[in-house]
This record gives sequence, structure tokens and C-alpha cells, in this order.
Amino acid sequence: MPGTVQAETYASMSGVVIEPTTDTGGGFNVGHTDNNDWMRYPVNVPTSGAYTVQFRVAQGSRT
Repeated sequence: MPGTVQAETYASMSGVVIEPTTDTGGGFNVGHTDNNDWMRYPVNVPTSGAYTVQFRVAQGSRT
């Protein structure tokens, strides 16, 4: 499954909040999740095998 799955392009979710991003090019990011929140992403994997997954995660301070 070559390619990128954007966090904010989930097919369905429960409890997740998206927010505008300050990245170049704009767009949205997943801004807030709490315990038991979830997101579903359907993907089509062309062949079985081992795949490497990379995540880009930011952690801010909650007040």
C-alpha cells in the first residue's frame, strides 16, 4: 500500500476533533482525542506481506 493516509480523512470516527493546521499548504489535523475515541480508515493493500508504517505525531500541552 504505497502512499499516504491523512489522519483527518477518516471514513468514520467517534469523539475525534479536527482543527486547522499551521503546516505549509494548510489543511486540517486531528486536534484532540480522548480515551475510547477512534478513527476508521479503509485501505486497499495490493499484496500480503510486511509493510513499514510511519506516523507523524505532535504533542501539545493541555491546560
